[in-house]
Amino acid sequence: MKKSYFILPILCFAIFFGCAPIYKTAQEKYELGQFNTAIPLFQESLNKSQHEREKGKINMYIGDSYRLSNRIAEALPFYEKALEEKYYTDALAFHYGKALKASGRYEDAAKQFSGFVKTGSDYALVKQAKDELEGLKVADSLAKGNPYMRVTNLAGVNTEAIDYAPVLWGDKMVFTSSRNASKIYEATGTGFTDLYMIDTAKLNDSEAGVMPFSDVVNSNGFHEATPAFAKEGKMMIFARSNSGAKGEKNILDVNLYISEMTENEWSEAKLLIDITQTKKSWDGTPTFSTDGQTLYFASDRDGGYGGLDLWSSKMNDRGEWSRPRNMGKDINSPANEMFPHVSAEGELFFASDGHQSLGGLDIFEAVRADGSITVRNLGAPINSSSDDFGMVTLSEKSGYFTSNRSNENSKGDDDIYHYIDETPAIKVVNYYLAGVTKENRDDVISILPDVKLTLNNLNGGMIDETVSDSKGNYRFPKMVELEENYTIFAVKNDEYKSHSDQFSTVGKEANSSELTGDTTDIVFNKELMLITKPKEIIILEKTGEASFLILYDLAKWDIRPDAAEELDKVVEYMRDNPTLHIELGSHTDSRGRAAYNMNLSKKRAASAVEYIVSKGIKKNKLVAKGYGETDLAVPNAKTNEEHQKNRRTTIKNLDKKKE
Repeated sequence: MKKSYFILPILCFAIFFGCAPIYKTAQEKYELGQFNTAIPLFQESLNKSQHEREKGKINMYIGDSYRLSNRIAEALPFYEKALEEKYYTDALAFHYGKALKASGRYEDAAKQFSGFVKTGSDYALVKQAKDELEGLKVADSLAKGNPYMRVTNLAGVNTEAIDYAPVLWGDKMVFTSSRNASKIYEATGTGFTDLYMIDTAKLNDSEAGVMPFSDVVNSNGFHEATPAFAKEGKMMIFARSNSGAKGEKNILDVNLYISEMTENEWSEAKLLIDITQTKKSWDGTPTFSTDGQTLYFASDRDGGYGGLDLWSSKMNDRGEWSRPRNMGKDINSPANEMFPHVSAEGELFFASDGHQSLGGLDIFEAVRADGSITVRNLGAPINSSSDDFGMVTLSEKSGYFTSNRSNENSKGDDDIYHYIDETPAIKVVNYYLAGVTKENRDDVISILPDVKLTLNNLNGGMIDETVSDSKGNYRFPKMVELEENYTIFAVKNDEYKSHSDQFSTVGKEANSSELTGDTTDIVFNKELMLITKPKEIIILEKTGEASFLILYDLAKWDIRPDAAEELDKVVEYMRDNPTLHIELGSHTDSRGRAAYNMNLSKKRAASAVEYIVSKGIKKNKLVAKGYGETDLAVPNAKTNEEHQKNRRTTIKNLDKKKE
């Protein structure tokens, strides 16, 4: 990203070498920010140097010159050489790690940062190195990215020069480019940038018809870049740097300017006084909120978190801008954040080399949820180990961005790319359980309202609850999962026996090819029947034996709430008859193997006895007996109702048997 106005102010170093004046000239160019001019001068002095440490220092300056002109990958061999020549500073060690990362050498970068964390003395750089190590843990995952995301170079627009940061202005794309530059900027060796535009309908043409944006806005020997439009495209704020001429004050300044359209002509641009800190800060890459009332931009002004931060300012009814406000540490890092963009849906995108990235600048989205902001890396193929920035969205799935990645499709330095997310639409299916509650009173079936219902898993854990309405209709609010088994409990009042039933979603997934919408609600219906309680269940004193129904879950012997109600009556009867001795016998239906049924009935009888004992009845008063299918109440049962009568628990008065 060889943009002149992204070159941040650097400190002036006093270096004293015993070499030829050519080194001093290189140093002067370096201090003026004329990095591209300084590089060959440093290299010439390097060839003449005889001292290893001196060579190491010169190699570091060559590396820094590439880094400060946004060519950090090209800085890598010079940083490497400087360290080999036993020259060391904390900054050199840190930026060597950054250069490794920008070159896609993530494992080597992790080793470099790890070593620097142990040996470095610069607290701020050590902290950044720790952040880099955390980011490298997810680099491989980010590099895999979205396989359905298609990225295409806008070959008809891009040139061998710099082309970057597209924005949409009506039916045109406006972007920044150094094409047709008549003057070279010494910091990067590239031309000065101007604004250009093209009809969006011609973007895919082989000869796209790119034209200068405005002769009033574009100025010779200055950089104009990154416009933002508001007020129906009639107000523009953009970044402009000064000429960079030798001896000019504040040669690295970048400020925000405003121009307005009247009668199809742009006015002479004026400095945005309300926001700009002339001679103090770098201000650039502006964008507007969707309503055009808030301006977002990047700045290195005082009060930030380090490097370039994102700031915002609101415009009042008089057209005046409020004092800029830093957008906070959730978005801003100790490194650089720039190129903000607000989508039509209000989502904030920006570029950063300080958050967890693949290297260089990556594009991020700021996601707000539950009152807090998290930053999400968009991943490959939008991001790469190179600089990726300047996103503008067309929709939730498509848009444009800039990258200086090198591949067979790249045209030059920074190129503009189009992206589109072709992820197949996923049809969402929501499954619910509903039905109606009824009663069986003396074999007469009717609607039963106001029944309390609970949905449990097979381990007894409650998942959801609801109450049937005046017409007996119910629907559990929570969705049910596929391939699961559930138990439904229904309770009315003391007049009715509580009821439970099984429900399974196994094998009930909908066929997505038959669904028409993106989202479909499917409701499973389950009718629940409650019966009234008999007036008298315990009749031991008359016959010596009573039979009553206890329901168990399939292949289980746990005492459920409805069974507990029946057993509580036995407990009460035994408390009233403390001398009574009884047998609890469990019977099964005839389905299943006889041996299995016998074993299951024994376990069920034992669990009934254990329950009664837990209520304070002495165990020596009780006997558990499993009968399996040996004593069927309904021989040759065929219907579910007949099988249900066979699955019973009987109580025998053992004292009467002794008589």
